[in-house]
Amino acid sequence: KVFLPKDAGQQLERRDTWERYLRGYATTNYHPTSSCSIGKVVDSSCKVMDVAGLRIADASVFPNIPAGNTQAPCIMVGEKVADMVGKEHSLNTT
Repeated sequence: KVFLPKDAGQQLERRDTWERYLRGYATTNYHPTSSCSIGKVVDSSCKVMDVAGLRIADASVFPNIPAGNTQAPCIMVGEKVADMVGKEHSLNTT
């Protein structure tokens, strides 16, 4: 429920009222993904471009928002990046 004080009419004209409302009630039907997509922010081995020693291995590397649940693709990305790091550092990842 939205609590409206007695002076709600005046408060609805204020920007900070709307900002509080939107921050508290805004939502999405999608899982947040694709903010660091491969080829734009990270390279094909999930290394962040122009940042040494940093990789991203989660849903943010997806090039597009998937139509289904993101759990399995996230696990796949994590496993693949773990294998790449292991091979890069000559570790046995099996």
